[in-house]
Amino acid sequence: MSDHFLENVDEIHNHVAVLEHNLNAIQDYKEQFIDAVNDKIGLTSSDLENGRTAAVNVKESSKIDNECQELDEEICGLLNQIQVKEENIRNLTQQLQHKKEALEKLKLEEEAAHINNQTKLKGFQKALHHFTQNFQYTISLEDVEDPNRYHLIMTFIIDKVVSPYPIKFIFENKTDILIDFDGRALLTDDEHRTLSDLYHKRKNTLALLCRLRNITKKRMLQAKSGALGNEGSV
Repeated sequence: MSDHFLENVDEIHNHVAVLEHNLNAIQDYKEQFIDAVNDKIGLTSSDLENGRTAAVNVKESSKIDNECQELDEEICGLLNQIQVKEENIRNLTQQLQHKKEALEKLKLEEEAAHINNQTKLKGFQKALHHFTQNFQYTISLEDVEDPNRYHLIMTFIIDKVVSPYPIKFIFENKTDILIDFDGRALLTDDEHRTLSDLYHKRKNTLALLCRLRNITKKRMLQAKSGALGNEGSV
C-alpha cells in the first residue's frame, strides 16, 4: 500500500512538473508576442512606460483643465459682480452730485430770497414810517350783509382838510386780508382799472394807500385851484 502511495506521489510530481513547464511556455509565448507587437509598431518597453506616464499626465491635465475652467467661471462671476457694483457706485455718485448741485442752487435761491425779503422789509418799514408820520385819515365801517367780509371806509385828510373822496376797502373777515377796493369817487374808470390790476398783481397794500393818497392830494389841489379861479372870475 505504501508502495502504491509512493507511486501516486511520483505521478503527482510529474503532473506538477508538466504544469510548470506549460506555464513557463505560456509566459515565454506572452513575452514573445508582446515583443513581436512592439517590433511591428516600433515601441520599446521605455516607450510603453512613457505612454503610461503620458496617459496619467493627460488625465491629470484634463482634471487641471476642468479645475481651471471652473476657476475661470468663478472669476468671471466675480468680475461681473464687481462691474455691477462699480456701475451702482457711479450711479450713486451721479445722484449725490445732482443732489449737491440742487442743494447749492437751493441755498443760492434762499440767499437771494432772503436778500429780496430784507430789501422789501426795509422798503415797507420806510414807507410805513412815512405813512404814519405824514398821512392823516379817518376810518369808519360800513354795514354789509356778507358775514365773510367787512368794508372799511377811509377818507384822507390833506392839509387839515377832509377829502371829499372816500375810498372803500373790502377785507376778508377771517384773515383781515384786503380783497379789493372801490375808489370810483376819486378815480376815473381807467385809473381805477389800472390801479386795481396793479394791486392784484403785486399785492402791495401800502403802495396802494400811498398812490391813493397822492391822487387825493392832487385832486384836492386841482379842485382848490379851480375854486380860486372861479372866485377871481366873479
